Amino acid sequence: MYYTHIDDSIGRLLKLLEEQGLRENTLIILTSDHGDFLGQYGLFLKQPNIPYDALDRVPFIVEGAGVTGKRVVETPISLVDSLPTLTELAGAVPPENIQGMSLNPYFQSKSDHQPENHAVFSETEEHDKCVRTHRYN
Repeated sequence: MYYTHIDDSIGRLLKLLEEQGLRENTLIILTSDHGDFLGQYGLFLKQPNIPYDALDRVPFIVEGAGVTGKRVVETPISLVDSLPTLTELAGAVPPENIQGMSLNPYFQSKSDHQPENHAVFSETEEHDKCVRTHRYN
């Protein structure tokens, strides 16, 4: 049960949306604020808080209203991209001078085009800093 808790919960949510007739108008995003080591490098949880892939690479799965086709974006994206993305999907104009870029061109296209020249940044409580791009990942 423990290992399927999230899957089971998402399944119940999708079933409820379907029963209520809301599924086709709902956008679902599955993401996380950080990963866990789960034994990589002999470490567990998220300590020490070092910007390794195990902590920085988290899912950002988007499905539902306004999303066409299934594809994988290999270029690193950042959670700061959520605000302009969700604002546009809601039919509004994102505020000026915000961080992040809208990911809608990638969700609404079946093209394999990837975001270009996009860098993401992470910083730990210990002030370790990391910059990632598609080339330097």
